[in-house]
Amino acid sequence: MNIIVLLPEGEVLEKLLFVALKRCKRRLFALLDHEPANLNQLNEYISKIYEIAYRFNEDLDVNVVFRDPHVPDCTLIRYSSSDSKLNYPTIVVPDSELDHVKLQISTKPAISSTVNASYQQYKVSAVGGTFDHLHSGHKMLLTASVFVTARLLIIGVTGPELLKNKKFAEYLESYETRVKKVKAFIELINPELQVEFHQINDICGPTASVKDIDALVLSSESVKGGEYINKVRVEKGFPELEVVQIATIGGDEAGGFQNKLSSTQIRKKEYLGHQVSHD
Repeated sequence: MNIIVLLPEGEVLEKLLFVALKRCKRRLFALLDHEPANLNQLNEYISKIYEIAYRFNEDLDVNVVFRDPHVPDCTLIRYSSSDSKLNYPTIVVPDSELDHVKLQISTKPAISSTVNASYQQYKVSAVGGTFDHLHSGHKMLLTASVFVTARLLIIGVTGPELLKNKKFAEYLESYETRVKKVKAFIELINPELQVEFHQINDICGPTASVKDIDALVLSSESVKGGEYINKVRVEKGFPELEVVQIATIGGDEAGGFQNKLSSTQIRKKEYLGHQVSHD
């Protein structure tokens, strides 16, 4: 069963999310009943939702959205005090049920963005990654990219030549599959946004060849990469990019991001599953 959970602000958000996670068997759409005012607020909400969902069940397909995803075969879960005009079979959760929910998962505060960007602040933004086995960390990065972009989002996707030495490379998805999944997720968040895909075959990707970009969105572990890209752009006579930084799920700088959610973990899991099935 697919679940849409309409999430209000405050402590109710976490408790209602737990109720939805316990019921969800396939895909979960966490629909915020309010649009974040700025990137810091977006970063706080989406990182909290994705982190809780990841710690609860890392195999669930979770998507934080701001509009009706129009997905068939869905059940809506909402708080008894929330109004909704969504046309789905609905489960209304009263305070009496939420009172019995124990919040067993704590999350660290999200890493604030280096620029507290507002909605659609930049005409053209760029984001890049391998985007293999699209997971919640990727979704956070892409959601933030969509949020700050008014006209065009340039997405660099790593080409196969740069991935030959990746761990468990035989379980990497093809370039075409990765692009297809990213495109589908962007359309879920904002189908009106113009998107360009570029294959990345060097460190900088399109940010070193496309002059008219205003901002670069990256995760907190990739800050050094952003500094290098701006150095290259200055050498080419291009304007520096505003660097927009978001949180990393499952890890932090102090711990060297050792426990972060990563595609390598997912590929390793596939590898181990393949080994067991052949024993």
